[in-house]
Amino acid sequence: VLAQKESLRIKEIPVVWEQCEESKVSMSKDSAYMLGQVIQKWAEGARYSRTFLAFSVTLALTILAGLAAYTGFSRVASLVLSANPYYLLVATLLYSTSFLMRGERFRYIISQLDYATPLIFSSQSVAVSQTMNVVTPVRVGDVARAYIFRMRSVPFTTSLSGLAVERIFDLISIVLLAIFAILLTGLSSPSPFYALALLATVVAGLVAVSRMENIIGKIARDARRLMNPKDSAAILIQSLIIWLIDVAVCSIILLGFNISCLPVTILAVSIANISKVIPLTPGGIGTYEAVMTGILASKTDLDIAFATSLLDHGLKNIVTLLLGGGSMLALNIRVKELK
Repeated sequence: VLAQKESLRIKEIPVVWEQCEESKVSMSKDSAYMLGQVIQKWAEGARYSRTFLAFSVTLALTILAGLAAYTGFSRVASLVLSANPYYLLVATLLYSTSFLMRGERFRYIISQLDYATPLIFSSQSVAVSQTMNVVTPVRVGDVARAYIFRMRSVPFTTSLSGLAVERIFDLISIVLLAIFAILLTGLSSPSPFYALALLATVVAGLVAVSRMENIIGKIARDARRLMNPKDSAAILIQSLIIWLIDVAVCSIILLGFNISCLPVTILAVSIANISKVIPLTPGGIGTYEAVMTGILASKTDLDIAFATSLLDHGLKNIVTLLLGGGSMLALNIRVKELK
C-alpha cells in the first residue's frame, strides 16, 4: 500500500520455498492484525486528505449555521456578546487547571510502566496533543503525545499503552457521569449504553490482542498491567475529577445566564463528549454544540442552550490552542514536525 502511494515500481523476485512443519502464525489473530494495518493505512491517507478536511470543516460550519438559523442568529449573537466576563474568566482559569490534572494522570500512568517524567513536561505534552485533536478531524494528538514522550526516552509502545488506558478510563468516567445524570433527571438517552458497549468491545479487544507476539501485543500487555485494583482506582478518581471540571466549566457559563441545572449539565457534557468519539469534524466542532444544545434545551430556552454550547466549547478550544501553542514553543516543537 505504501509503495503504491509513492508510485513505486513493483518487482517480483523468485525464492526457494522450504516448508516448515511448525508455524507461529495464527490465522485468526494475525489475519485480524493484518486487516487492522490495512485499515490504519487507509485512515492515514484519509486523515491528511484535503478532500476529507474540506468535508469535515464544511460539515462543522453547516451544523453551526443550521443551529444558528433555527435558534435565531441575532438573539444567539446577543447572548454570546452579553455573557458575564467574570464568569467566563473563572471558567477559563478552572479549565486551564484541568491540563495539570491530565498531565498528572498521564505522568502517573507512565510511572507505573517504569518511566519517570516531570509533571510540567507531561502537562505540556497533553496540551500539545489536545491541540492536535482540536485542529484535525481524526484524533492524531495521541500519536503526537507518544512522539513527544519519545524525547524523554519513553518508548512509543509504553506511551501508546498509557494512552489506551487513559482513553478507557475517560470513557468509563463519561459513561458513569451520564448514567448518574439520567437517574437524577429522568431523561433518557441511548448514548451512554452505546458507549458502554463500545467500552466492552475495547476491553475485550485489549485482552485478545495482548496474546499477540508483536508490538500491538506488547502495547496491550502493558495496558493490562494497569488494570489492577490499585492503579484502576487511582486513574478512575483522576479521570472523574477531570470530567467534573469539564462539567463545572459549563455550569459556570450557565450561571452567567442565571440558570442552574447541574444534573442536566452533567448529562449534556457527557453525551456531547461521547459524540466526539466519531471523528467527523475538527475537534468535534458542530456535533458537540448540536448534542449539548438539544439536551440543555430540555431545561432552558433553545437560544440560551445554543449560546451556552458555543461559549463552553469555544472557551475550551481557545484555552487548549493557547496552552498547546505555548507548550510547543517551550518544547521547541513545530506542527509540521508532529504531522
